[in-house]
This record gives sequence, structure tokens and C-alpha cells, in this order.
Amino acid sequence: METQLTDDGLVAVGDSKDRSRGAFVFSVAQWTSFVHAARRSQF
Repeated sequence: METQLTDDGLVAVGDSKDRSRGAFVFSVAQWTSFVHAARRSQF
């Protein structure tokens, strides 16, 4: 998995070993919320 900040301020998340699959794109707030929830094992 790879994350990258886009020129328009979004977070792109994709498979670094298979870029042909594209990426999911999230706002910084959405991505931050997900990361915090994952760290607290809320899934």
C-alpha cells in the first residue's frame, strides 16, 4: 500500500506493486479519521 498527497490536496491510496489497479482517493479528513480508527482497532 502506498499513499500520496495529490496536487489538489487529496490523499490517494493504492497498491505500489500494481499501479494499473488505480487508487482510492480521500479527503485529508477522511484519511485521518480512518487512520485514527485503525490505530484504536475500531474495525
